[in-house]
Amino acid sequence: MVEFALTLPAFVMILAGTFDFGWLFFQQAMLDNAVHEGCRAGAVVDPASANPEDTAEDKIRELLDSTGQKCPDDSTCEVTMSRTGVRPAISLRCDVERNYSPLFGMVPHPDRIGSRTLVRFEWQDLVD
Repeated sequence: MVEFALTLPAFVMILAGTFDFGWLFFQQAMLDNAVHEGCRAGAVVDPASANPEDTAEDKIRELLDSTGQKCPDDSTCEVTMSRTGVRPAISLRCDVERNYSPLFGMVPHPDRIGSRTLVRFEWQDLVD
């Protein structure tokens, strides 16, 4: 009983730290996936019918909402889109940075997490 009482706090701290790291890795993986999928959606849309940057941002916000990582405003979540490169390699660059809150706060953690991806436009002849 005494041994259990002495080791329980250490065990709980290790367990909480494990959950915190797992939560951080999960949040980062979901953010990376949302940014990649959203940027890809913007890169394949026909620029004559829709704005690629708006399409990508809408898709990223939709995917973040579906995974429980709401991106309600620019103070908690910053989403930026830009075009880069020259033809035949014009690309859409998508950057997202959002606040991060840990489950327990038992381990050091960043205040914000971010993800960036670069996807080449499919419609090179229509992109300016």
